Amino acid sequence: MSIEFNQEGLSTKEVIDRIERGERNVPIKPLTRSYNKIFKDNICTLFNLINIIIATLIIYTGSYKNLLFLGVLISNVSIGIFQEVRAKKSIDKLSLLNQSKITVIRDNQKSKINQHDLVKDDLMVLNRGSQICADGVVVKTDGIEVDESQLTGESDPILKTVDSKVMSGSYVISGMAYVKVVNVGEESYASKIAMEAKKEKDINSQLIKTLKQIIKGLAFFYSANWNSTIFIKVNFGYKYK
Repeated sequence: MSIEFNQEGLSTKEVIDRIERGERNVPIKPLTRSYNKIFKDNICTLFNLINIIIATLIIYTGSYKNLLFLGVLISNVSIGIFQEVRAKKSIDKLSLLNQSKITVIRDNQKSKINQHDLVKDDLMVLNRGSQICADGVVVKTDGIEVDESQLTGESDPILKTVDSKVMSGSYVISGMAYVKVVNVGEESYASKIAMEAKKEKDINSQLIKTLKQIIKGLAFFYSANWNSTIFIKVNFGYKYK
């Protein structure tokens, strides 16, 4: 049974009603951390804090030759930031949805709108080269071929006819069709894939938690031992080497 659709598209009032109901194609949050977050998480660590404290105490004693470990510390932080920034750029480029405009029919007129202005039940007009930015159902076509390789890994084009479902993140490689939007925003297929990839996995087993506690304990013990040694040498006249 063919899905019903209004060839005139949605009216302005219907669009406003759907926006008020939250049925707008709002993009999800970025998959990667911001640059500020990357720098902060790589610099502000317990390990770095302990080494800075040790370096400060060494400077206080005047034994500057023992500051060579700071080179390793700076190199380690720089490499970590560089690798994460490079990974962030690569992931951002692999976003399933680009920022191109989409053609829709509203008030019986074709118009180009931004993807985030698309609402549920909008009537999209898809041609060769168009990206499908929301899940929908084909309501009128002579047959279009869709590339879904980014979603399914299937390299062969998929033929879509009337009542066929199309998924966000795929491309039309031939033909023309009218598609009624059924899922937008976080409900769309591409967004669900992105959110699943973004979801953090809980790997904090009891063993991992115990190891973290041991590492923290050793770090504080190491720091306290250094502080005590330097305090004794400074206050009792020993030359620190």
